[in-house]
Amino acid sequence: MSVPQHKIVKPRSQRGRRFLEAREPKIFENDKTALGLRTSSANETVVKILKDLTALKKPDSSFLGRKHDLRPFENEQQLESFSTKYDASLIVTGSHNKKRPCCITFARTFDHHILDMYEFCVENFKSISDFPGLSPPLGNKPFLIFRGDSFEHDPVHEKIKTMLIDYFRGPSVDKIRPAGIQHCITFVATGGRILMRTFLINGPPEGTEPTTKTPIATLVPTGPSMDFIPKRTKTASNDLWKVACRTPKTSTIKKKKNVTQDVFGSTLGRIHMGTQDYTKLVTKKMKGLKESRSKEDGEGSVAEPMDVGQANDDYADIGGDLD
Repeated sequence: MSVPQHKIVKPRSQRGRRFLEAREPKIFENDKTALGLRTSSANETVVKILKDLTALKKPDSSFLGRKHDLRPFENEQQLESFSTKYDASLIVTGSHNKKRPCCITFARTFDHHILDMYEFCVENFKSISDFPGLSPPLGNKPFLIFRGDSFEHDPVHEKIKTMLIDYFRGPSVDKIRPAGIQHCITFVATGGRILMRTFLINGPPEGTEPTTKTPIATLVPTGPSMDFIPKRTKTASNDLWKVACRTPKTSTIKKKKNVTQDVFGSTLGRIHMGTQDYTKLVTKKMKGLKESRSKEDGEGSVAEPMDVGQANDDYADIGGDLD
């Protein structure tokens, strides 16, 4: 099967050049964006599921409500075209028919080509609107919990786990405040199903001191809530998976020794110097501090005193006397 080549677009303006540069591969990639697509056979329940799944990933997601004639496992080029057009690396579609009712498909792309896809039939669905007054906070980083031995021992469930982490992980941050975790999503693999449940985390009221060292938090059920039944899957080959998971060497930042930053953002460095030789220190030349000529000529010692007897003998030869 021939892989379609993407059309090379040359920018005609500075704005177009910046737009294309933002889509180029980077050492530190942006947060993955998700795209929800409605198929022509989707019913009202499937549309609610797609809207709730895209709402959990906002603001890095968008939902296209127009009907599209999509068959992900039969024609991958349709999803690849949407991935290229909207610069989305995660795609979720929904359809409904007699053979596969309330079917949801998660697709993941690499270089705008389909990497893997997972199809689920949804049962026991409860929307966010079924829990009035309890909606997940926008842009909040959720706390993900995976329970079940299949997530650790089944190869397909291991890839499904990575797919769910990529979709629901939220924005990438260096540090997070414990009090800022207000959203929890659990995935339990049991009986051939994956149970997805969403909770809001309510900690102790602000300004009150906890009675114990470990603060106690309560979980309040909210939507969406559903049961995933795995159906068709399409996984990437081992070679393609290694290429997709490869990280450049320049992405690992090595810690610099003796370099710190203060509270104002200024970089401070500590320098370790050896023993200094003050004899080589260059100073202002003065007549009173001028060294002897012997040292200037390279002789390190002072001339020895003259022997008077030997000098007299040498001087007598020329008809004189030193006394």
